[in-house]
Amino acid sequence: MRTRTFLVFAAAAGACALLSGCSTSSPGASSDGDQTARATVTPDGDNVLAAFAGISSDYDAVETGPDLAEISEAEVVGTIRSVSEGRVAAVVGTDDVLSHSIVVEIAPDQVFSGSEVQTLDSVYVELNNPGDRNASEYADALPLGAQVMAYIEPAWDGSAQTGVDQELQNPDAGRPTGEPLYVLTSPQGFAIVASSGDVVWPLLGATLEGDLKDFSPDGSALLAQR
Repeated sequence: MRTRTFLVFAAAAGACALLSGCSTSSPGASSDGDQTARATVTPDGDNVLAAFAGISSDYDAVETGPDLAEISEAEVVGTIRSVSEGRVAAVVGTDDVLSHSIVVEIAPDQVFSGSEVQTLDSVYVELNNPGDRNASEYADALPLGAQVMAYIEPAWDGSAQTGVDQELQNPDAGRPTGEPLYVLTSPQGFAIVASSGDVVWPLLGATLEGDLKDFSPDGSALLAQR
């Protein structure tokens, strides 16, 4: 696991609005027909930002997509196929939970780099769950068929690491057996297209005008920063 840990939870009562209780799909469960029907789904930007309120970020900001691609394993643009319960991290040797996560399954439309990712039908990306809510409660913010972009690297597999004082209670959660799991390279590395047509960075609480391609490894627009 890289020592660059960029997300720190800041729990606060009422920080996150309650989202719809609609069910999300199980990993890999969507049919091609369903995926086509949902291709134009876009969430409300305020719902996206509310879902991830309570996260604070400590990271080294970069300016553009090409800059972020230089430190990423892969970059993918695609549509959300499912959102599932993720892994739980606890203090080593205890039941003291440090964090929960959700796992977003992305059906890739374009993979800019990363030989392993380019062979995948689905890319599973772990996101922090600031409200420790059920995955289904993210339905309004991360609807199936929404367009997203992710700059990613392999997730920690839970193996013991020197200087790491946490362990995973369920290291294989969030995706089918044997499927690789990825995390974001930076909070700048996850964006979603909102119904307004703007691009929202949930982990930064930011919204910018433009298209995903503007912020991709082929783009030149300035990425959002906190």
